[in-house]
Amino acid sequence: MPVVTGKAYWAKLDKPAQKYNTTAQEDTEYCIDLTIDKATRKLLEGLNPSASIKNKNDDRGDFFTFKKNAFNRKGEALPKPRVVDAKTNDIAGTLIGNGSDVRVMFRSVEIENVPSMEGKNKFYLDAVQVVDLVPYAKSEDFGEVDGYVADGAVASTNSEESAPF
Repeated sequence: MPVVTGKAYWAKLDKPAQKYNTTAQEDTEYCIDLTIDKATRKLLEGLNPSASIKNKNDDRGDFFTFKKNAFNRKGEALPKPRVVDAKTNDIAGTLIGNGSDVRVMFRSVEIENVPSMEGKNKFYLDAVQVVDLVPYAKSEDFGEVDGYVADGAVASTNSEESAPF
């Protein structure tokens, strides 16, 4: 199985993310955006000339999104991608922050029975090795302000006089 290196962005390896605008559990996947260099680009395009390499003019530069479905076609849960540290210790559940140095192991499977895709491969995420972890940090939440307070508490500045309705 090929292994490629780069920086991780938007890693969703512990809990799958929705693929489409549905609430169906079957429409979820594990995924990771990996920045790629010229050699990785050449490898991916060699396996699939129409590989979806993206660049959104942000910190990622050129990147490829590796994916793995969370469920099979029968609705049965599939195992999560393996996540290990530099010494191959299992670190499942570790949240990987943007900019972490990682290695991605994936399978490349030839697409069959689709004439327009003949000679092309589909990529399946199998495992991620974290070489240098940037811990995931939740972005700053809202700070406290005067206003509505739940559970019957009284707001400190919004009076009935200032309400427009």
